[in-house]
Amino acid sequence: MAFAQHLMMTVNHLSPVSEIREILKEYIHLCHDNSQPGYEGCALESLGLISRHGQFYGETSPTQMVQIVSDELAKIDIDAYGYFWHGVGRATYFLPINFLPGYGSISHACDMIRSTAPDDLALCNAISGLSWGVTMVNIRDPEIMAHWISLQGEFLSSNDALANGFMSGLIMRQDT
Repeated sequence: MAFAQHLMMTVNHLSPVSEIREILKEYIHLCHDNSQPGYEGCALESLGLISRHGQFYGETSPTQMVQIVSDELAKIDIDAYGYFWHGVGRATYFLPINFLPGYGSISHACDMIRSTAPDDLALCNAISGLSWGVTMVNIRDPEIMAHWISLQGEFLSSNDALANGFMSGLIMRQDT
C-alpha cells in the first residue's frame, strides 16, 4: 500500500495520461521486485484500494481516477488490471457511505461496482474483492452474507466471483 500511496500522490485525474502510465509501470515493477514469489497479486491489489479512496493520496475525484488507472492498466498489464479491480471492490465495501444505516449496505456497494466496472473481467474481480471484504469482516455473522445473497443472488450466481472472494477470505483467515 505504501508504494501505491506514495506514487499516486504524484498524480491526479488532471495529470497527463502518459505521466499516470509511467507511474503505473513503476508501481508494477516495484510490486514484482519486492514481493515474495506468489504474493505479487496482494501487492498489486493495493493500487485499487488506494485509488478508490482518494483521501489516501489527495485525489478529489477518485471515481474518475479509478477509470483512468483502469484504462491504462488494461493496456499495460492485464493481470495487474484484474488485481486492481479486486482492490477497488474491497475498497468499495469500506467506503463510509456504505456504513450509513438505512442507506449503506453490501448491496449498495455491489450496485456501485456494477455501475463502475468497465467490463466482465473488472466486474468479476471487483465482486470477488467485495466478497472477500464482506467475508473478512463478517466471518462470525454468516447471516449477513446470506442476506446479501438473498437480495442479489441471481446476479451473484452468474459467475464464480462471489465464491472466489468468499473462499479466498476463508483461506486467508485460516492461514492467519
